[in-house]
Amino acid sequence: MAAAMLSDEQERFIQSICFKERWSNRTMVKLIRIARTIADLVGEQSISEASISEAIDYLRIASAIHGYKSEVVVGG
Repeated sequence: MAAAMLSDEQERFIQSICFKERWSNRTMVKLIRIARTIADLVGEQSISEASISEAIDYLRIASAIHGYKSEVVVGG
């Protein structure tokens, strides 16, 4: 397994998403692991923004299926 090296920009992006979604540090680690797995499956040496976005989508879907709700209010 390759190390999950993130750029500073990717790290800030992940932190901001986790803050907006009110995801815990544990979920942030899961997000990075999922992104690393996606990158591995497509043969990437490092985690791409596309892998991170796909991992975020998976976590949002899982949250919706399992009944977790984000407390983010948009436009209100």
